[in-house]
Amino acid sequence: MIATLIDPRDALGRPRFGPTPGMRAIAQKSRSHAATESTENSMKQASPSALERATVDAALRGELARWQVIDTHLERCYQTGGWRASLMIANAIGHLAEVAWHHPELLLAYGSVTVRLQTHETGAITRRDLALARRIEALICWQPNEADDDLTGLPDEPSARYLISEL
Repeated sequence: MIATLIDPRDALGRPRFGPTPGMRAIAQKSRSHAATESTENSMKQASPSALERATVDAALRGELARWQVIDTHLERCYQTGGWRASLMIANAIGHLAEVAWHHPELLLAYGSVTVRLQTHETGAITRRDLALARRIEALICWQPNEADDDLTGLPDEPSARYLISEL
């Protein structure tokens, strides 16, 4: 009786613990179905095409005026008040990138965060890059204004500096 309680196998030699062969087959079928569905969904989302330079330049003359094209990337450097601010900005950008499922290259330094955007499968700047750049710019450069009665903003002291560059 004691041996039966200790032995992890049943009378037919099958493990007492873990999934049964039937459960393994169901799990395998479920994984296979999920992989097929995932592949079908990714095929539906065609890679965006590279934008013409005139389209990118128009965005750079407008709301993305502090961004520039370097090589085949859209790039912006945010000057920060120090390491803590650089990390907070990188995390905020990381959140946007993850939600958008479009991931930029980030270069973190003590007093700056450089963002480089390019659609990897295209090897060029696409609408995705412009859209994410707009979201990043709006989030990082947002400041409370008169309409935000309850939000006063940072104190006007050097120790509270977050972004150094003009917004």
